[in-house]
Amino acid sequence: MKSIVSTIQREQNEIIRNEKADLLIVQGAAGSGKTSAALQRVAYLLYRYRGEIQSENIMLFSPNFLFNSYVSTVLPELGEENMEQTTFQEYTNKRLGREFDLEGPFEQTEYMITAEGDNNYRTRRAAIEYKASNEFISHLDQYIKQLSESGMIFRNISFRGAVLISSEEIGSYFYSLDKNISIPNRITLTSEWLLKKVKKEELKERERNWVIDEIALLSKEDYLNVYKKLQEKGYDEDSFEFAKAEERLMAKQVVGQYFKPIRKAIRLLRFLDIKSIYIQFFEQEKTEIGAITVENLKKNKLYYEDTTPYLYLNDLLKGSKKNTAIRHLFIDEAQDYSAFQLAYLRQLFPSSKWTVLGDFNQTVFAHSIKRDSLLAGELFNFKQAERLTLKKTYRSTKEITKFTSRIIKGEFEIKPFNRSGKEPVVTVFESNEQMIKSIADTLTRMNKKHTSIAVICKSAQDSQKAFSELKPFIDLKLIDNEKTAFEKGIIVIPVYLAKGIEFDAVVIYNASDQSYSSWYDSRLLYTACTRAMHELELFSAGEPSRFLPQ
Repeated sequence: MKSIVSTIQREQNEIIRNEKADLLIVQGAAGSGKTSAALQRVAYLLYRYRGEIQSENIMLFSPNFLFNSYVSTVLPELGEENMEQTTFQEYTNKRLGREFDLEGPFEQTEYMITAEGDNNYRTRRAAIEYKASNEFISHLDQYIKQLSESGMIFRNISFRGAVLISSEEIGSYFYSLDKNISIPNRITLTSEWLLKKVKKEELKERERNWVIDEIALLSKEDYLNVYKKLQEKGYDEDSFEFAKAEERLMAKQVVGQYFKPIRKAIRLLRFLDIKSIYIQFFEQEKTEIGAITVENLKKNKLYYEDTTPYLYLNDLLKGSKKNTAIRHLFIDEAQDYSAFQLAYLRQLFPSSKWTVLGDFNQTVFAHSIKRDSLLAGELFNFKQAERLTLKKTYRSTKEITKFTSRIIKGEFEIKPFNRSGKEPVVTVFESNEQMIKSIADTLTRMNKKHTSIAVICKSAQDSQKAFSELKPFIDLKLIDNEKTAFEKGIIVIPVYLAKGIEFDAVVIYNASDQSYSSWYDSRLLYTACTRAMHELELFSAGEPSRFLPQ
């Protein structure tokens, strides 16, 4: 950050001080200072609009919790309070975590990297691409329009094992309402109707025999509270009216407690069965993608690629939950967001200006593989959009930058900062055992001169293997998606968790052609190598990756 601040370039200053653009898109090479400039931009906005914009009016969507920890001290060092930081997964978990067993982006990526032998692999890959697309948004929008006429699924409202109001009765009332009224407004009217119906049922229940049994189980405190209320109303405790009033009040209290969760569920619109409505959509499609989605949903599991469409459907049926308090939204590593996710964020934050940061070459999530642009611009209705490109990288030495540029074959011009260092080294071994011993020796040497060292692996599965193999030789820590704090020292980490973070020295574990052979793999390998600031060494058990410079 200090080097970026002391050498702020014209294009970085354009990011920091841009006040006109509603949508500012920054495409930048690894280590080009995208995030640093963005954090400076946050500090500038808080200073420039002091009194108008507070830290709580700015939100950053970052790639992972580790990254949040990594940058958490930057704004305080610049004299400003931290803005709200979250990840897309954290947001969806808050909304859906109690309803489903949720898959996260890293579990999805791990599956795509390691599970090619799985019977459903090809279907799942096609599902990930389809559910990230504009085409899928269009299909879901058509389905929602259809639901306005028919097909909404409701839950029975039950009490003590009996149905109070059937799903059919709710459906009949909903579709009896004027179809010119939007679905969310009809749902609200249905909710109000249900509360009135439930109130009538509650009055009937007070006369039931089970209530007398429940009254007998009330505590002394409950009796005392009823007694005080009747006294306050002027009842004579020795009169017949007092006893009758006491019985009525206790019955009201008992039944009211039983009906309280029912009323709450109605206010929260839980009588609408979103899960079954989503299943119905895929059952209508009758495809392999639909079949594996339905199978998963019936087990109460939600794939990561389904979380955004599910929330989108939920919000369009119940009414969008818009956040108008956020005035500036920052999205880091935007190349890893699907068109659907970005469209959904636009729906959530309609009053925000956006600053979007990314690098085409650092795509690590499967739903982004076929994306040919940082943003699906046609989804957004911004008055003024601007694109800026950062070609100069400040993170790595000239030698590392030239090496990593060759991995992606110069698809994007990258200019190295004028800082020299050691040439990256690729070492090839005949056996895994030889490779591990050499990695351990290299880490021991690196540890004498560097404070942050990463052994970067392709997957969490590889990370666990590397950690187990190396820990007899050297002290290191394993980082997985449960870790929420950045740690110094030697760490073993999968490439998708290392995004956005830099290290003094990086070791690439098994950069073989067996591990890195597809176009997608080239992006993973590029991302892993560009984490290194001063020293980069790659180790391969067998033929090295075809993407490595000869």
